[in-house]
Amino acid sequence: MKLDAMSAWVSPTSIAVSCVAALFVYLAIPSAHDRAVKHLPTPEGDYPILRHTLEIIKAQKSGKFVDWALKYCRKYKGKPWSLRIVGKYPAIV
Repeated sequence: MKLDAMSAWVSPTSIAVSCVAALFVYLAIPSAHDRAVKHLPTPEGDYPILRHTLEIIKAQKSGKFVDWALKYCRKYKGKPWSLRIVGKYPAIV
């Protein structure tokens, strides 16, 4: 009897919605690596989930990634800054 009552709540849609919600929560919560470099400056365009991925793709497709990185090195006067990409740990430049 109890199993029949639960099957009304467990549907493919509810499982998909739960998985998507769990994925967003996982991606939105900062990791220990993110917290360690939180004090470092970052380039503009740091979106909560995508990080700097879109800016890096644009810079690489235009063939000016090195110029893009150099711009931020000059902006931060040679001091360390962090760069974040989806699925990777933060990089310190």
